[in-house]
Amino acid sequence: VEAGAVTVDPQVLPNWFHEGVPSGQFESAPWRSKILADLKIRHSLETSTFEKYELAVEMASWVKTGECRCCLPGTAVYDDCILELEWVGSQAGCLDSGTLSVLTIDKAHTRAQLSLGEVVCVSSCSEPGNPRLAVHTLRSAATRTAPLRLQFCGDVDHDDWLANLTSVCCQMMGLEGSPKKGSIWITSRLGEVFSFDPSTFQTAQQRDGLYCH
Repeated sequence: VEAGAVTVDPQVLPNWFHEGVPSGQFESAPWRSKILADLKIRHSLETSTFEKYELAVEMASWVKTGECRCCLPGTAVYDDCILELEWVGSQAGCLDSGTLSVLTIDKAHTRAQLSLGEVVCVSSCSEPGNPRLAVHTLRSAATRTAPLRLQFCGDVDHDDWLANLTSVCCQMMGLEGSPKKGSIWITSRLGEVFSFDPSTFQTAQQRDGLYCH
């Protein structure tokens, strides 16, 4: 018994297509019950051998959103916006990609979007009464232009977003756990910790074919 499509001749329709024929007799017919039972048995036999196989793709995504005021690179005005942080990875805890999006307050348009793989530094640039973060990218660092700046309504939101952005970026770059041999650590006056892990840098160069012994 195999499930599949059935071709019906429109000139000679079966009885169950005609009005006035009670459907109860077909639902309780022995041949129908036998076919359904055989299909269930076949399904269980065909799927039982795959119970020990792992899923080929086991991905999950997380999204964090919040309101803030942003100052885009090349501008000097802070506008109200929706900040959205999304990261995608396996359920085993490995992050594959992530994006930081700046949306209009009604979420109708995207004003800016950064790949977390391009973020090189997330630092606090707060002023009295204005908790702010600066998101530096490869482009802003290379061209020495102003980074994306985010202003929050309070220190709690500021610290929460700083912790989340730092954690996600560190996970993507493999900067977790104890420092490797030859690592460099710097602490700023504001208490921020910056690190350089040569093993991670070497792995990235080997992956891109840029590393030479």
